[in-house]
Amino acid sequence: MSALLRNRRSPAAATRAVLRLVVLAAGLAWSAPPAAADAPDARRGLTIEDLYRIPRPSEVDVSPDGRHLVYALTTRDLPRGRSNTDLYLLAAGGGEPRRLTWTDERAERSPRWSPRGDAIAFVAPDADADQLWVLPMAGGEARQVTRFAAGIADPVWSPDGRTVAVVSRVYPQCGADDACNRRRLEARRDGPLKVHVADELLYRHWTTWADGRVSHVLLVDVESGAIRDATPGDRDAPVFSLGGRDVAFTPDGRELLYTRNPDPLDELALSTNSDVWAVPAGADADGEGQGARAANLTADNRGWDARPRVSPADAGVVAWLQMATPGYEADLARVVVLDRKT
Repeated sequence: MSALLRNRRSPAAATRAVLRLVVLAAGLAWSAPPAAADAPDARRGLTIEDLYRIPRPSEVDVSPDGRHLVYALTTRDLPRGRSNTDLYLLAAGGGEPRRLTWTDERAERSPRWSPRGDAIAFVAPDADADQLWVLPMAGGEARQVTRFAAGIADPVWSPDGRTVAVVSRVYPQCGADDACNRRRLEARRDGPLKVHVADELLYRHWTTWADGRVSHVLLVDVESGAIRDATPGDRDAPVFSLGGRDVAFTPDGRELLYTRNPDPLDELALSTNSDVWAVPAGADADGEGQGARAANLTADNRGWDARPRVSPADAGVVAWLQMATPGYEADLARVVVLDRKT
């Protein structure tokens, strides 16, 4: 397929295309014959087999020109106890989806269009960890960009298309040092101790055990695969999230926005505080993500601030979601807009 031309997005067309995904998934499910029906008009209750037959679209991303969208589609095989996720391309105006990946045992997720619309970055496993891949839309195979032992997630393109920001759970002492993370991971895997030792809070967040690693934003050079740590330090940056992206570039690519809890380390287990921070994203910013050059944009709020987004027309205007009540995880989220120039 030829490279897509950059143009203005069409929100209405994109919304219609997303709705088509839902209808398409339901249609695929009910086009299969019922598990037990003696006549075409036989009525029956919904079964678990029906639910597993429904393909589930997710993670929709609209192309820069608004003409196409890419999404992940998950199918499940109940008898085999397996599932598979592949990427599909759909025209915003309708038509048949085009399958982009054809792996049966590997899940491709988190598709993201490049700023020019000529490539799609996505996440897929290699060996024991998820890695960053880039698929050229002009044709050809997807190219693996990273081979990072700690794995990556949640890709976000820089405005110039040269860098992709990803999130990785790394050892604080290692940061973007792949060899250092690999040694520690292998020592943990191959060591004689096969129990989990917890001597401080928070030792488990939902279904994830604390293992000494923290979330950092890593900046990946798309061509070389070189990796820099944009948010080094001993705490999660971005913070734990139940969905959505807490990383964003300014339109000029000069700054990176992310979330971090600034409270003392011994209070993090009981704190729901999360602030939006801005740090220089250039090559000279390495090692400064949690240091003096990182600016806290939401220090006045002791509650939860997250999902930062920057105005495409003005790098100084930032919007995010905010919960005002400290210590409360289910407060009403409000949209807050800040003009950093005033």
